[in-house]
Amino acid sequence: MSTKFSFESGWNSLPQKLQNEVRDKIMAALKITTLSSFYRRKHGNTEPRISEVQAIEAIFAEYNIIEGIWGGKMD
Repeated sequence: MSTKFSFESGWNSLPQKLQNEVRDKIMAALKITTLSSFYRRKHGNTEPRISEVQAIEAIFAEYNIIEGIWGGKMD
């Protein structure tokens, strides 16, 4: 599985205390209603549309994470 669509690297840059807040913002922006859908996207199992990439990057930018968002570990 490719990790090029994963935003796990950006996720791991967040302090743990902010992860629920960021998860909720991403879920709202992408209109995701289940945690399993969120985690599929986080791990790169679902290829994001360009508008979704822009939304995710904007959310991470709110937390001063502007580089190294995309990619993650191989399972």
